[in-house]
Amino acid sequence: MDDVELLQTDADDPRTAWVIAEFLGEVNRTFGDIFDVDAALAAATTTLTPPYGLYVLVLVDGECVGGGGLTWIDDGHAEIKRVWLAPEHRGRGLSSALMTDLEARALAAGRSVVVLDTNGVLVQAISVYHHLGYTPTERYNDNPHATHWFRKQLHP
Repeated sequence: MDDVELLQTDADDPRTAWVIAEFLGEVNRTFGDIFDVDAALAAATTTLTPPYGLYVLVLVDGECVGGGGLTWIDDGHAEIKRVWLAPEHRGRGLSSALMTDLEARALAAGRSVVVLDTNGVLVQAISVYHHLGYTPTERYNDNPHATHWFRKQLHP
């Protein structure tokens, strides 16, 4: 069994920047160059850092293989952002573990609802969200590339 660690880091941690850059690169390869990677990394440094949010890395046997973040929308809501796992580590339950960890951190920060957006092309991600109890919700942001919006009520 692999040793899996979920580690909250600062946005200036090079591993965090690497994961976010990998996420953005995969999105750009999937949808065309929709993100300016440098601008998106700069924005993440603010939005995924306390007091505005946080970022969690997934480490397997000490190697960084992915991560995901939270941004605080308001006193009751958090948004899950920039979730990514290296392709060779997908399908092993790590995304469910990461999402569960992010939900626990949102709840610990006083947020009782998490939301996220995605694109319908990302069928595997949508399957994970459904499996974890996320339900479709109305559009809550102006992301022009999102086609699906989800929410989950968290319980202590």
